[in-house]
Amino acid sequence: MAKITAILLIGTLSMFYAEVLSGASHLWFLDPWGLIITMPLYLFHTILLLNLAIKTKRTSLKQLYYWGIFFGLYESWITKVLWAGYIETGKTMFGKFLGIAWAEFLTLVLFWHPIMSFIIPILTYEVLSRNYLPNHKKYLTKNRRKTLIIMLILMIGASFQSTNSKNNLAIAMGSMIGSITIIIILDILTRNKSIESIKLGRKGFTITIIYLATLYTATFFLMLPERIPTDPIAWISIISWYIITAILLKRSKPIEGEEIQVNLEAYSKKDFIKYMAILLILTLIMCLIPSLSHITTIALLLSIIAIAPIIFIKTLIR
Repeated sequence: MAKITAILLIGTLSMFYAEVLSGASHLWFLDPWGLIITMPLYLFHTILLLNLAIKTKRTSLKQLYYWGIFFGLYESWITKVLWAGYIETGKTMFGKFLGIAWAEFLTLVLFWHPIMSFIIPILTYEVLSRNYLPNHKKYLTKNRRKTLIIMLILMIGASFQSTNSKNNLAIAMGSMIGSITIIIILDILTRNKSIESIKLGRKGFTITIIYLATLYTATFFLMLPERIPTDPIAWISIISWYIITAILLKRSKPIEGEEIQVNLEAYSKKDFIKYMAILLILTLIMCLIPSLSHITTIALLLSIIAIAPIIFIKTLIR
């Protein structure tokens, strides 16, 4: 039971940070599509890639970022966003480069999914469990820079959810409160949480791979097939990113040795609750002041597009 709730917890964290804070999903826990397709998509991607990271001992933030790029590339095969732009708009934001919607690629593959769908859910799970991957505690010790980053993430979530819910207070707040409540309940139910709780055995790996293979195959052919590209360069570009990312992971060194002892105070469950309260307050403000919500969303989206390649390059040279 503890393993199941632990897996559900980290899967819900991924769903929360990726879909709720982006405003892509509203009240997903009441929506059949959200429960049957979207939530399992994030859960199984997170669990599979994290277990691969643990098995290969490639769990540094840099390496988790690379694993997260694999995560983000699902936006080609399933949603086709990397080829045709966001489904809601029906077109790319700023055109294509080598067959790829380049602004969407920078946003989703080099920023949102590696960081919001993968790294932050893992770090949050570690905060809630007080149990860390090798040398991860140093990433979670408190300092002013990290707190500012957390506040920026909260601002992104509040503005994106408010804007994409058309500043509907009930939907935006309901999405936030409902998701946070589920996380808290799963956290309470998952006693003795640890990294071991989310490790898969052979049977778990088999189920996960079969599910994802089925999901990719079914959605590729059945979900918006008209968005599938006919230009070979579009396929070559996406496949090339899989190869590049695999090479980067292969060349990175496995994390060996004992945990580095850190004396500074780490973020705790109390901090998580505090920041979730701040998130709700910010969401309330954004819903009540639509102009602020829209301006902030545009500014943050353009900032993400600009900073994504910088993050990738800094990760390469770190």
